[in-house]
Amino acid sequence: MCRPDFFVAMYNYVAFCLVLINLFHSIFSEGPIVKISDGDIKGRESRTPEGKPFFIFQGIPFAAPPIGDLRFADPQEPAKWTYVKDCTDKNVVCYQSRSYLSEFETEDCLVLNVYTPKLLQNNTDSDLAVMVYFYGGGYYIGNMTFDAYGPDFFMDKDVVIVTVNYRVGPFGFLSTGDEVISGNFGLKDQQLALKWVQKNIGVFGGDPDKVTIFGNSAGSASVGFQILNKKNKGLFRAGIMSSGSPLGSWSFQKHPEKTAFLTAKFIDNSKSMKTSEELLEYLRSVPASDLRKASIQVLGQDAFEVKQEFNGYYYGPVLDSQLKNCALEGHIYELLQSGNFMHLPIMIGITSEESLTTIDAIDFFKHLMKKFDSNNELLVSDHFNIFDNSQKKHIGNLIHQIYVEGNSTLEENLPKGIRLLGDQMMNYAVIKHAYFASDYNDVFLYQFSYDGMMGNYSGHLDGADAVVHTEDMNYIWRRNIPSANNMDLQKFPESDLIVQKRLLTLYTNFAKYLNPTHEKIPLLQNITWPTLNSRGKNGAVYMDINSDLEIKTNLKHDTYLKWDKIFVKYAVKPLDAY
Repeated sequence: MCRPDFFVAMYNYVAFCLVLINLFHSIFSEGPIVKISDGDIKGRESRTPEGKPFFIFQGIPFAAPPIGDLRFADPQEPAKWTYVKDCTDKNVVCYQSRSYLSEFETEDCLVLNVYTPKLLQNNTDSDLAVMVYFYGGGYYIGNMTFDAYGPDFFMDKDVVIVTVNYRVGPFGFLSTGDEVISGNFGLKDQQLALKWVQKNIGVFGGDPDKVTIFGNSAGSASVGFQILNKKNKGLFRAGIMSSGSPLGSWSFQKHPEKTAFLTAKFIDNSKSMKTSEELLEYLRSVPASDLRKASIQVLGQDAFEVKQEFNGYYYGPVLDSQLKNCALEGHIYELLQSGNFMHLPIMIGITSEESLTTIDAIDFFKHLMKKFDSNNELLVSDHFNIFDNSQKKHIGNLIHQIYVEGNSTLEENLPKGIRLLGDQMMNYAVIKHAYFASDYNDVFLYQFSYDGMMGNYSGHLDGADAVVHTEDMNYIWRRNIPSANNMDLQKFPESDLIVQKRLLTLYTNFAKYLNPTHEKIPLLQNITWPTLNSRGKNGAVYMDINSDLEIKTNLKHDTYLKWDKIFVKYAVKPLDAY
């Protein structure tokens, strides 16, 4: 009769053999090999739904692992390697501040993916436009896995796509407000990735002088933050911002040091730390899993409110202009208003009803509106810099009256409440950002209004628009995830496919020519998209992207102008979020 340790030995032997088989397969199997600044990497070839070949390189390190003494530190250049690094199929996810743990999550996560329709032996023919994507997720979740961000549709448009991992949650945005834990590490990760692109994108067929950065939600706000940082000059030439701006109420943290010390308390409440140095030493000593769990508790404090959405996520960008290697060179609103940012073309927009997903929890939504009705001061974010309660009540009442008049309530008018949340968390910030930027550079403002099957949201509420936050992303990325699947294009109606082709064409035209409608073509209905002029005779021009493309004016002005009047009159400088 065999002993138990015999089975253990056999299991270990088989496992070892499988590792060797996989290693030899990765080394000797066919696949493109390219030389980048840090060493050789091997990728693989795939094909788009239209049959066009393209090349995939996943998990390329652009920074040293942010572990040990590099936890809560600016990203550093990676170590070089002398072997052929296997980048054929590798999903890596930075630690997320959420209840479930993905098998791909790790603290050693600063890698990027490159997808290209052509490879070069030298850089002489590197002429393709490059599009670098930053994911969203409120700065506490987000990933760039192949199933979530498949590049297939972009490859048919002859552009190079780069998707970037950056640290999120406490790993990317915890700060003590001083040089000890400066914060904004996630933004600095993005910046280092852009430097990597400048050094290496030529061998993938990309032109380093034709780099456009783009993102959605927090990724969109990240694009805005990178444009605000004039130290990024030369790293990219344009930006696409989909449903997010640094001006967003959720996108900036005013009191990060409180969150930093609270995070430690959730790990071990018996610890007594009074200085930033003591906090850093302790937080570097704990396992990453403990830090992750504590951050979930920190974020969960307001799970049934919108305090963070109105006042700033606890792990988010902070003002660090007083520090040496700052990512934010001043107060956000003031920088944009004064033109103190990189003057680059941008394409920027929203979906028609950004907060509609709230109706999935209708009882909670009614509860929230009831609180707003009885406590109007909750509508006045900390970004107003007003702390007198009576004045907050007065301003809150003015905001409340933008949406419901007299004795009417938001609880009785849920579509109005949906609009209020979408306006305050997303619409106002995006529109104001567009107006500020249009004084200094070309701005193409849009609203995505097409309610199609590919958007993967079927909710409806009479009196509200139909297209929710991030729904437009399902049209440009090939997705094989529970929340969206467009792997089989034949299951979608022709109208969806037309909108998909139009949106991809607008995105890639902008990346190639800095103009989404650089020429009149039938697919885009021979339309010309004018740049935004916030003081034009016919109003502020924008593109409405629906089943048809249509040029309209004065996006959300029925509420925006009233909000702007209140904010300009009452908000106390210096100002960051709007």
